[in-house]
Amino acid sequence: MMSTQDLWTACLLIPAIVLGIIGAVAAHRRRTSLGLSLRHGAVREFLSGCAFSLPFVLVLIGVMDLTGLVDGPVWIGGWASAAGIAVYFLVLFLLEEIAFRALLMTGLGVLIGRSGAWMITAVAVAGAYAFAPHTGVLPVAGAIITNLLTGLARWRTGRIWWGFGQRWLWNTAVVALGFTDSGFALQDGLMHQPIAGPSWLTGGGFGLEGGFVGIAFLVVMMLGVALFARGRTGPWRISARTGASDAPAPSERA
Repeated sequence: MMSTQDLWTACLLIPAIVLGIIGAVAAHRRRTSLGLSLRHGAVREFLSGCAFSLPFVLVLIGVMDLTGLVDGPVWIGGWASAAGIAVYFLVLFLLEEIAFRALLMTGLGVLIGRSGAWMITAVAVAGAYAFAPHTGVLPVAGAIITNLLTGLARWRTGRIWWGFGQRWLWNTAVVALGFTDSGFALQDGLMHQPIAGPSWLTGGGFGLEGGFVGIAFLVVMMLGVALFARGRTGPWRISARTGASDAPAPSERA
């Protein structure tokens, strides 16, 4: 039976499709872009997002260990499980980024503007985590910030690929290295990380994004995206009329 959390996400696909049609029509009229173009360095943007996340993951693990919030990490060496979760997240996050950052967010942007679309998309997608195990105010806040981070990357770079890479590397590394991420954990990953600190600080059973330490890292990452994330096609734009001078070029509209 589908959980309430999964049902919420599934129901979001309906407005995502409807708004995606609106966004696609606007893109066809050269008013905006869906952010799905594979030309002009899409792979490089994906890898840039991965490279951006990696040092944050490593520093976060170091902070958790040095502050005693992890009680004796144990190496397990489950490479097969780590590879499996990497592939699983690659497929899952690609589908979610297409549905929510390309279709839902773009269509909303055409109707109400980029800022409103960015915030509403983040809150709507994060709403599912209100029904997750071990949830609470901080976990939902962390989920909102996570989605704001990915949406900001789509806005700053003009496409979904940079944020997709950033999100994929962060979640894959965190889970593979033994932490819980938004309620998801591996029992036989590369490491086991027994959490020793209070839930409000570490996220407890929900995972790192549901505690003050993880949320602080996400906020710093948002600042980093705002300052450094760039895409070959330029930032996401929406023009007021068809074929305006500031509209995306034909190669950018996908």
